[in-house]
Amino acid sequence: MASKSGTEWMPRVMQASALGMAPLARRKLSPVPSASLPNKRVVINVSGRRYETWEATLSRHPDTLLGSKEREYFLDEISGEYVFDRDPSIFRHILNYYRTGRLHFSYYDCSKTFEEEFTFFGIPFDGFDSCCWNEVNDSYEAATVIATTMTNLRQRVNRTHFDTIRETLWDAFENPQRTRASRTVYNIIVVAVTLSLVVTIGQTIRCPGGETCGEEFHNLFLYTDGGCAFIFTVEYAVKLYAVPYRKPFVKSLESFIDILAILPFYFDLLEVYAPELKSFSILRVFRVFRVFKFLKNSKRLKTLLITFRNAAPELGVLCFIFAMATIMFAACVYYLEKNVPNTTFTHIPLAIWYAIVTGTTLGYGDMVPSSIGGKLISAVFLTLAVFIVSLPVPFIEDKLLHQQHLQLTEDRLEMRLKRILKTKQSHRGSNRTRRGTASNIHAATT
Repeated sequence: MASKSGTEWMPRVMQASALGMAPLARRKLSPVPSASLPNKRVVINVSGRRYETWEATLSRHPDTLLGSKEREYFLDEISGEYVFDRDPSIFRHILNYYRTGRLHFSYYDCSKTFEEEFTFFGIPFDGFDSCCWNEVNDSYEAATVIATTMTNLRQRVNRTHFDTIRETLWDAFENPQRTRASRTVYNIIVVAVTLSLVVTIGQTIRCPGGETCGEEFHNLFLYTDGGCAFIFTVEYAVKLYAVPYRKPFVKSLESFIDILAILPFYFDLLEVYAPELKSFSILRVFRVFRVFKFLKNSKRLKTLLITFRNAAPELGVLCFIFAMATIMFAACVYYLEKNVPNTTFTHIPLAIWYAIVTGTTLGYGDMVPSSIGGKLISAVFLTLAVFIVSLPVPFIEDKLLHQQHLQLTEDRLEMRLKRILKTKQSHRGSNRTRRGTASNIHAATT
């Protein structure tokens, strides 16, 4: 009796469980397609790590190495495994490509290694899924930049012997921190640039007598500026002599800045002997360009300029949009204000000036609309201009952070190469010492 009651409850429990699962399975489950199951398991051994999959999975991509008969060349007949001496951590992405048909990227692996592995297995490197494209592009760009940087740094750091005086002088200008002499020359140029800027600014100040300090202390400023100009002239002449390729150097921005730093002083001298050349005194404004001489050896300023250069296309589009909006607004406010008595909007160019001042949120107050329509459209344009002007900030910041990261990587690589070079030189010195000691001992014993 007990056994009977023990068996009667089982069908009821099964019925109750089936009723509880009914809302989860609204459709009938199809029978398992046993005929479509893959009939052969494939074992792939990648550098000691074993992966298992089905032959049907690999045959989805017959144009690749694993999907074609070429994989039989890698078959180990004893173990029955396909053996590859490749990167096992990247192979999991390759195997997932056969399983899902999608290729994903790991930011923690090298993009160059990815490309090498995909090329070996016959998988297109540009077949990444859309979710990974940004990571792929960033990693590939960083690897390319670092490879180029490493090549340049090796040439710059490893070279300690120069065959000619020209090469020695040019290296002193290119790498002012390499030797004590080059550092001294660089510091002298920095002092000369700073002093020339102080002279340029100071000679415009009014002295108690009513004249400018440049007129009252003419000789002092002349000799000081002349000394700075002499240093700049010698620097440019030495550069022109030592530069490996003169024609590209003369056309470069660096050469243009050096010439602008020199010319104003010599035009001042010509003005003393030829008063008719006084009109060239406008060239004195170019003295302030001497501050750009700091640019060559300032990594932060270089980073900022490279950032603006990389953001030039986006900035160009925004400038075009702002120019179009400015012209349209200026035309509207001109026609709304031209009939107002005593209006300052006498023509559209003046209205464009007002639009630029308003759009950049300067608001000088020299031109103000009087009509209701002019005030209303000014408020609308100001609101839109604030959004237009603030649009470049995010992507400029993004490019600046990216460039700073590359610069930091370059600095670390340079420090590492210098440390390696110093270690090699110390080892060479110790080896020479050992050989010299051994030769002395041998000579003493014989």
